[in-house]
Amino acid sequence: MESFDNDLVDFFTEDENDRKGNMLYEVWRKPVDDGFENFRENGPNYIEYSNITGKIILEEWNYPRKGDLPTHTKYYHDGKIQAEIWQKNGLSHRENGYAEIHYHNNGNVKNMSWMLNGKYYNNGLVFVNYYYTGNIKELVYRKTTEENDVLSKKISYYDNGIVRNVLYEKNNELHNTEGPAVITYYDNGKLENFSWFVKGKLYRLDAPAYASYYNNGDICDYTYFNNNARHNGNGPAYAFYVGNKIRVINYFVNSAKHRTDGPAIINYSNDGSVKSVEWVNNNMIHRLDGPSSIIVNDHFTHFAWSVNGKSHNLNGPSYALYDSSFRTICLEYKNMGKWHNPKGPCLIKYDMYGEIISLHYKINNQYHREHGPAKIEYYKNKVIECGYYIHGVLHNDIGAAYIYDEKKHYIVNGIMKNRQYILQYVQYIYTFYFKELINDIICIIVDYYVD
Repeated sequence: MESFDNDLVDFFTEDENDRKGNMLYEVWRKPVDDGFENFRENGPNYIEYSNITGKIILEEWNYPRKGDLPTHTKYYHDGKIQAEIWQKNGLSHRENGYAEIHYHNNGNVKNMSWMLNGKYYNNGLVFVNYYYTGNIKELVYRKTTEENDVLSKKISYYDNGIVRNVLYEKNNELHNTEGPAVITYYDNGKLENFSWFVKGKLYRLDAPAYASYYNNGDICDYTYFNNNARHNGNGPAYAFYVGNKIRVINYFVNSAKHRTDGPAIINYSNDGSVKSVEWVNNNMIHRLDGPSSIIVNDHFTHFAWSVNGKSHNLNGPSYALYDSSFRTICLEYKNMGKWHNPKGPCLIKYDMYGEIISLHYKINNQYHREHGPAKIEYYKNKVIECGYYIHGVLHNDIGAAYIYDEKKHYIVNGIMKNRQYILQYVQYIYTFYFKELINDIICIIVDYYVD
C-alpha cells in the first residue's frame, strides 16, 4: 500500500469506531458549494477496515491518480489484495490497460476487464477470466462494425486447457450466420452439442439447428428450428439415438407435431423394430383410415382411434388393449370423446383368464340401458356391483336399482325408496293392468257371441 502524509490542514476527517474501539472507516472531505465531497490530494479519501482483523479492506482515491494507479483497491480480510479498479466519474475507465483486475485469495489473477466509461472496449480482447490455478477460464472478444453492430466471441475453457464452449453474439444476442452460435465440447475435446442462432433465435435452413453427441462422438439427438419453432417441412424435425441406432422420430411444422402422409411420432425398440406410432395433425392425434395410435411391446398391444384429438370410431372400438398372447384385455367405444355404443356395452374389461370383469353401457357419455343393468362389475364370475340407469339416473321400478356387496338400494328416478314402496308399486301396476286385461278379454268374447 502507498504511504501518504496525514498532516493536511485544508481538509477535515471523519471516522467511526465499533463497540470495541476498532476503526471501521475514515473519510477525508472538502467543502463545496452544496456541501462536501470526498477529497484528498496525497492519499486515499476513504479507507474502510475489517471488523474481523482490523486490516484495511478498501481504499478509494481521487481520479486521476498519479502514475496511472488504481482509484479503488480492495483487500481480503487477511490483507491480501482482492481487486484493483480504475474509475472515472464512478464508472470503470482506463485508456491504456485493464480497468478492473480481480484476484483469487491465493494471489493469482481471477479476471481482468478492459473498459472505457463503464463499457467494454470494442476492439479486441476485453475480458479474461482465470481459474484458481491460474489457467485461463474464459476469453471475451468484441468488435464494432461500420453499422455500429457489436460482435462478440466468448471462449470458455476447462481447467485442463481444453475448450469448453464457444459463443458468438451480435448486439448481446446469440447470432452467427456462418456457423453455429454455440458450440460445446466435452473435457476430452469431443463435440458435445452445437446450436445455430440468428438474432437470438434458433434458426437454420435445410439442416438441424441443434444437435448433441455422446462423449464417444456418437450422435445423441438433433432438432430442426425455424425462428425458435421446431420445424422441418421435408422430414422429421427431431430424432433421438442410442448407440447410433434411431430410437425416436418426431415430425414438427411450426412447433406443432404434424404429418399428413404417415405417423408423426415413431418410437423404436433396441433391435430397430417399431415400438409405437402416433398419427398427429396440428398437435392433435388424428387419423381417418385406421388406428391413430399403435403400441406394441413384450407385454401388450394397444390400438386407439382418434379424430381431431378425440377418441372416436363408429365402426368398432375406439380403444383396444390385448395381452402378449393377443387376448382381449379392454375394449372402449367412444364417439368424439364421449362414451357411446347403442349396440352394446361401451366398456368391456377382461381378467387374465379371459373372464369379463366389467361391463358398462352408456349413451352420449351417460350410463343408460333400457332392459337390464347399465353397470356390472364381476369378481370370480360373481356380480359384486350392479346399477340400473336411465339417461345417467339410477332407476329401477321393479327391483333394486343399485347393488353393491349384496346390499340393495331401491331408487326410482334418482330418488331413494324403501323395499315396501317398490313392492306396493309393483302390486299396483300388476293389479291395474291385470284387471284391464281381463275386462278387455271379456268384452271381446261377449261381442263375438252377441254378433
